[in-house]
Amino acid sequence: MKKILILSGQIPHSVSAGNIQLLRLLRDYPADRLLVIGPPVPKEAARLSCRYESLMPLLNRLNSTRFHLWRRTARVLGILPGNSLRQVEALIGDFQPEQVLSLMETSDYYGLAEKYARKHRLPLYLIVHDTNEDFERVFSFTKGLQMEKDRKIYRSARERFCVSPEMAAFNEQRFGVPGKVLYPIPDPEIQPRPLEWSKTLRQPPHLTIGYAGSMAYGYAEEMLKSLPILEKAGARLELCCPKPAGKVTGLLESPVVKWHGYRPSLEAIRILQERCDVLWLPYLNPAGENERLYRTHFPSKLCDYLQTGMAVWVTGPDFATGVRWWGGQSHRPDTSLEKLLNRWKEKPDSLAGDAQEASKLRGKFGLQSVETQQFHESLQK
Repeated sequence: MKKILILSGQIPHSVSAGNIQLLRLLRDYPADRLLVIGPPVPKEAARLSCRYESLMPLLNRLNSTRFHLWRRTARVLGILPGNSLRQVEALIGDFQPEQVLSLMETSDYYGLAEKYARKHRLPLYLIVHDTNEDFERVFSFTKGLQMEKDRKIYRSARERFCVSPEMAAFNEQRFGVPGKVLYPIPDPEIQPRPLEWSKTLRQPPHLTIGYAGSMAYGYAEEMLKSLPILEKAGARLELCCPKPAGKVTGLLESPVVKWHGYRPSLEAIRILQERCDVLWLPYLNPAGENERLYRTHFPSKLCDYLQTGMAVWVTGPDFATGVRWWGGQSHRPDTSLEKLLNRWKEKPDSLAGDAQEASKLRGKFGLQSVETQQFHESLQK
């Protein structure tokens, strides 16, 4: 097995989405063949058994303040220096990497990974979950330069693994080189509940809908907007997520919502399996400023949902990757919550069929999927 240096702003551990995906992706890779360099790992997080080294960019704390635009713009212009290759080489020590892997999020790290790979003539592998410029915002006069730097890094990689076919096509259009698809990996510890559970309501007489995941990307806003629809239908909503705050605080004040707090992925899924009838992926509709994200990003929670043995509802604009994939696989034309609730009222036993249909798709994602196998094969070339 090739020795891999993971030099990235997202690294394998169990807190937050990109880190979790790397943890799942590399869980079976030999520990002595991996070295991880990136931000410090949270104390409570699970990690791989390989060596980890911490590296923080200069003035990184400004990224979470009102000066974030200034800091990132200074980096793009080269006014603020990045970490040196000498720092990286000192951390590497006698580990002799044969490949370099980085998740293309946080340019302080993936830019450094590209420089290290270029200096040492090593192949660079990139994983792409998002359009980075949407998260690393800079002043408008430097956007062109930021894009050119990303273009050079993207094109320099031996392989580029994108989270969806739409992301691969989008980046090929703007960067001029193709990418392969690497869908998110579901939690391998999730066990499906018995399909028979979907034949009756878990908390009669109410239909109980579950959601596990982030409050970001418009999901919380869509759930808040949908509360009158849920209340009218006599349905209930149960959440395993960070505490709703700011403009979505109303989720905590609604009589139809029960919040279980933020839980680790597996614990959250088990709570919802026990208490809910259907799992919901609620894209904001209209998407507003989330449109490009929805057109390219693939939601990892959908991959987890399909492992549960439960019915799954995906609602939102037709162009969202999760809606498109779900519609193509399940042939379900309904993409609005109101229509799905009406269908359930007309055919209460439809949830059992929905659960069975979702369960057939379990193998589409995971460590044994075609895309994941291709990723590991590529790393050994």
